[in-house]
Amino acid sequence: MAALSKHRDELQTVIRTYKSLFETTEQLIKELKSSVHEAQLEENRLKEDLRRQKIPLVQLQSVDSVDRLISERTRQRENIMTAPRRICSLVTAPQEPQVLGKIGHLALVADTDIARVMSWHMSSDMDCVVTFTTDKAKELYRRTDGKQQVLPLDSIYRKTLPDWNKPLPHIKHKRNWRPPGNP
Repeated sequence: MAALSKHRDELQTVIRTYKSLFETTEQLIKELKSSVHEAQLEENRLKEDLRRQKIPLVQLQSVDSVDRLISERTRQRENIMTAPRRICSLVTAPQEPQVLGKIGHLALVADTDIARVMSWHMSSDMDCVVTFTTDKAKELYRRTDGKQQVLPLDSIYRKTLPDWNKPLPHIKHKRNWRPPGNP
């Protein structure tokens, strides 16, 4: 009886050890399945990013093709970075307090054609210096003997617009029309 009890206790210990091993294995399997699922989600997200960048998945089948794609994209990037860009040949505005800058330097229009049309329409106004205050604009105007155009921002806010929040003209006449851009 004592030998059987001892054998039973040994078997119960072995069973507990195996149960613990199986539970640990099941937990590892669950964690691995979770990791695989997360990796698949990340892979799908990356594939979507590549699709948006118009990179065919055929080019991603081998390490050599990926290396070729990377080197090709690196060359394209270098070409873009070294390509000549449009420049504004206007002399910069004085770097002083209350001076924002010249209109031609305050924004960059990405599309070359649109930039050309805008600079043609605004040709005489591109040299205008924008200041925060009227006093600074008057000072610059006097310093250049009246040759420099100036535009003080404090003179164009609500003073010349009686109703700041009134609807734009296209809203009054065609309510459902949504024009492109910002009128």
